[in-house]
Amino acid sequence: PEQRKNLILNYLPPDIDEEYLKVLFSRLGAVEYVRIIRDKATQRSMGYAFAKYFETEPADRAVQEFDGLQIGDKIMRVNYARPPSEKIKNTNIYIANFPTH
Repeated sequence: PEQRKNLILNYLPPDIDEEYLKVLFSRLGAVEYVRIIRDKATQRSMGYAFAKYFETEPADRAVQEFDGLQIGDKIMRVNYARPPSEKIKNTNIYIANFPTH
């Protein structure tokens, strides 16, 4: 299935770049792309990224082999990304007890 080619990479160090991740994940198979999600204003990494393989088999191996890998001072989590959904597209998140300053 197409969604098994798409991975979400969580808990990334702030200084990691797409090239590092692409080289790492390419060890298991051809990677279509890696995209680090960045703050629109500062361009700083938000600590997570998406990677997509051309085939499902290397994506399955990446989940098994790279989930829990230490990169710098972070333990990276790797899992299958959920496909975009119209149900969650315009969802609001409410956070209680958030400091005002």
